[in-house]
Amino acid sequence: MWGARASLAVGLVAALGAALLGLLLGAAAGHAGGVLDLALSRAIELVQAFPALLLVLVVLAFADPRHLPAWLAVA
Repeated sequence: MWGARASLAVGLVAALGAALLGLLLGAAAGHAGGVLDLALSRAIELVQAFPALLLVLVVLAFADPRHLPAWLAVA
């Protein structure tokens, strides 16, 4: 139960932070329009184009194995 409280708190803060960031970026893109709108749209499309697993694999491929947590270490 104590661990669930911490997990739910972290999840809620992360969700609220993502919603706030999305709201601010969307409002800025909608208000300014033009180049800023195009740049933010392309940046979001670029991030969504790569699945999360692919990004994790790329990071692990270039990471130094000595600095990885034990549960990520591959034999």
